Amino acid sequence: MTAKQRRAMELRVARNRRNGVLKTSKDKLERGIKESSEWRASIELKSSRT
Repeated sequence: MTAKQRRAMELRVARNRRNGVLKTSKDKLERGIKESSEWRASIELKSSRT
C-alpha cells in the first residue's frame, strides 16, 4: 500500500508541476518528497522491528 501511496503522491506532484502551481516552490516540493520518503523509511524500519 505504501508503494501505491508513493505513486499517487508522485502523480499529484507531477500534475501540480504541469499546472504551474508549484513553479516558485520547486525546492520546497523536492524537500517534501525527500522528507516523506525518509518518514516512510522510518515507518518501515519500525514495522520490521515489531
